[in-house]
Amino acid sequence: MKIFTLSLLFSVVSIVCSAQNVTLNLQGIRSSKGQIEVSIYKNADQFNDEKPSKYLYFSKDNLKDGNLKITFSLAEGNYGVTVLDDEDMSRSMTFKMGFYPKEGVAFSNFRFKGMSKPKFEDFKFQVSGVTSINGYMRYF
Repeated sequence: MKIFTLSLLFSVVSIVCSAQNVTLNLQGIRSSKGQIEVSIYKNADQFNDEKPSKYLYFSKDNLKDGNLKITFSLAEGNYGVTVLDDEDMSRSMTFKMGFYPKEGVAFSNFRFKGMSKPKFEDFKFQVSGVTSINGYMRYF
């Protein structure tokens, strides 16, 4: 029983210790209305299926001059992050004319251009130790 308890304890400690801080520096947020939704993807299949492994929500209380710094924890590995400026707090993208996003979007370390969504490889990054990524908001 003691061996099982120690083994379980070491497993929990190793999982907790492998979590690393990720700082997301968002630029170009147009207003303080609503909240920021961060979607975490572990691979291209999750992104293509629009099924992130995790959603995180953050207030805009510390928004300054369109910039916001957000910190969260992830285990070491490869990820892609998408950001929604959820101005109406609906927890989903709102569209105008049924097609054009009404709210801003961003991708980790990727400047979104055009109307086509990028490939996972375009905004993938590695978490290894303390990690800092950028997000450049795009409104249509």
